[in-house]
Amino acid sequence: MPCVVIFCYVLSESCVAMYANYYLNKILHAPEAWAIYAISGFWGMMGLGRLTCAMLPERISYERLVALLCAAGGGAMLLQHWQTHWLASLICFAANGLVFAGAWPLIVGLTANRNPHYSGTVIGILVSVGSLGCVAAPPMMNLLLERLPVSWVFPAAAAPLLVSIALVLWLARDPLPVALQTVPEAV
Repeated sequence: MPCVVIFCYVLSESCVAMYANYYLNKILHAPEAWAIYAISGFWGMMGLGRLTCAMLPERISYERLVALLCAAGGGAMLLQHWQTHWLASLICFAANGLVFAGAWPLIVGLTANRNPHYSGTVIGILVSVGSLGCVAAPPMMNLLLERLPVSWVFPAAAAPLLVSIALVLWLARDPLPVALQTVPEAV
């Protein structure tokens, strides 16, 4: 389940990161420089968000935080439907960077916590599957741009986040097996 969660999250994140510039410049007619700044704004806010999420206490439920961050990111993508000015759209893209920032490390932490005896292996698999979301984003966005009204492209690209939210909340219902709740002491 964490592999599907991270794939869906990376898919939606990549759609924003790869197409914000195009959307702002070609669709909303933002000046080219500002469309390029959108990428900097997205990744700059991503960095700020990662620093902020690093300070979260570990006792907070990773599952619920991931669900909350994915919902907030999906909300910022949904807001693109109503944006008619490039500056408002740019702000939504920057907000995406901020709220998406914690999802990746929290999904990795969640997976490591659930698999303490194999954390290196499962994190390697998790990261590999997550990176496939980057590969799937361009064909998905091209399809959405061909088939949907432009104002619905980013809200539709947020749909994978619904899968992430559902699965991560399902994981929250499933406590760690007793054998995995504590790491055995070294002999």
